[in-house]
Amino acid sequence: MVSCVAGVLFHLLAGCPLIITGVTGPVLLFDEALYQSVQAVGLDFLSLRVWTGVWTAIIALVVAAFQGSVLVRYFTKFTKDIFASLVALLFIFEAVRKLFKVGATGLPKFFRERNSH
Repeated sequence: MVSCVAGVLFHLLAGCPLIITGVTGPVLLFDEALYQSVQAVGLDFLSLRVWTGVWTAIIALVVAAFQGSVLVRYFTKFTKDIFASLVALLFIFEAVRKLFKVGATGLPKFFRERNSH
């Protein structure tokens, strides 16, 4: 609920109300991979996610302090397209994997009861 209110207030008061304030594809994929890795090792996900954010902020400040944005000119449309293709393939892979999982275990109880009437 807090995220909803914050999003509405941001869009009402921001200079550009069409900005996406929620989680985007690459962040969602990163969080999912990080969560699965943390579960396998037995660490706390939220503390690791906080430290990931702290290090990301530090790296972003260092890049900004040394004018790292001038390197953007070396990124081509090809680089962007390769990254977008990777994200799309990962989402497709996850969807197909979940379909096979449902096929192997059958439909969840909620759907079986709903469709039996």
